[in-house]
Amino acid sequence: MRIERDLLGDVHIETDAAYGSQTQRTLNIYPTQHVKVLGDYPVFLQSLLQLKKACALTNLQNNELSQPNAHAIVAVIDQLLNENSVELKKYFAIHAYHGGGGVGINMNLNEVIANLANQLYFERPYGSYSPIHPNNHINLNHSTSDFLKTSIQITVIKIWEKLKISIDHLEQSMRHFILQYGAEKKLSRTCLQDAVEVSFGQMFGGYLFAISRHMIELQHNIDELHGINIGGNIIGRSGDCSTAFYENIMLELSSITQNTNLFRVENLFDASQNNDVLIRFSSNLSQFASTLIRIAKDLRLMSSGPETGFRELTLAAVQQGSSAMPGKINPNIPEYVIQTAFHVIGLCHSIQVTQMHDELDYSPWQTFIATQLFDVLYLLTDAIDVFSEHCIAGLKPNSPQNLKNLESLIPTMVQLSKQVGYAEASNVYKKFHGDLDQIKAFIKTLQGN
Repeated sequence: MRIERDLLGDVHIETDAAYGSQTQRTLNIYPTQHVKVLGDYPVFLQSLLQLKKACALTNLQNNELSQPNAHAIVAVIDQLLNENSVELKKYFAIHAYHGGGGVGINMNLNEVIANLANQLYFERPYGSYSPIHPNNHINLNHSTSDFLKTSIQITVIKIWEKLKISIDHLEQSMRHFILQYGAEKKLSRTCLQDAVEVSFGQMFGGYLFAISRHMIELQHNIDELHGINIGGNIIGRSGDCSTAFYENIMLELSSITQNTNLFRVENLFDASQNNDVLIRFSSNLSQFASTLIRIAKDLRLMSSGPETGFRELTLAAVQQGSSAMPGKINPNIPEYVIQTAFHVIGLCHSIQVTQMHDELDYSPWQTFIATQLFDVLYLLTDAIDVFSEHCIAGLKPNSPQNLKNLESLIPTMVQLSKQVGYAEASNVYKKFHGDLDQIKAFIKTLQGN
């Protein structure tokens, strides 16, 4: 073990641990065995490290960081960006639920980068923090507040691109179904009761349009999330970093992340006080998840049977449906999508709750929002991929059943109503007590006349 001393006293750390006292205190206090840790979010870590690199290069460009120190810092960051997940978890083992606005996460990065740079490039032991110091050099010209929020938003943008591809595949699968079976008619239902004739193309076209509307709203949120607050420092005071850093960091960050759409938000104090753009995005993701539930439930109902249910659609069989009933096949994929969407809606609600608990100059909940939101994006991506491949792609109408349904009582009454009017059709229904055969016979007499 080695001993490091900080504001609160001595901290015992394993000799070969690359992190320092603040990370160790976080590990000592907050249990990690039942939650994901920072190393479990490689895309987030990539964004965090990319921003640290951009800060170091900007500080070098402005002569605020010496060339040897800057080169060592950048080399270590590049090494970490290429590390495997096992190594990353060894370095970054804390989780998001440690309060303090995420200081633990920021210092975890600062300490690891400083220790590795000092050891690898200056042959100094871990904990020496010389010539490179976690706060004085790695954290130069930024704070936890603007650093984390900027990294979170960049991460959301990256993960969104993968989710967008998955949603596009879902839309393609639905369009392919419409191309094959869109002209086929089925019985619609209102309030779960028989209604009028509709085509599969019309019904699935409605699903597609709903998804398209959600995509427009979600993309608008993503466009907003390109507005970042690096340079805002602790509470939005740009004067807490050097003027040169403030002016140059955006160009460096855009280059490193290969995202030329990044821009600095208009009001840095607002960015420190509020996370409403992230929260709006989560709210729209929750609404999108509700639409997925709606579609999955519809498929579940329309495929119910095999003998006594709706029997309008046939789902591809992916698993046996019962340990006791031979031959039973359940709608597993729609139910998986529904369960995942339940989880997503719960996570999104927890994100939305944070907006009611901001105070004064800073919202300290950003790392909580981040991990919940990352999980939402990953869960939706996985569920939609499975939904497209194992359900929509194998979907087929049950044509004989659909034809039979279209010749049932309510469609027949609608046909009669068009001929004689609603009131007279109602009288016919009463006269024959809703007997379908007699009503059809009456319609034939009308046609004969």
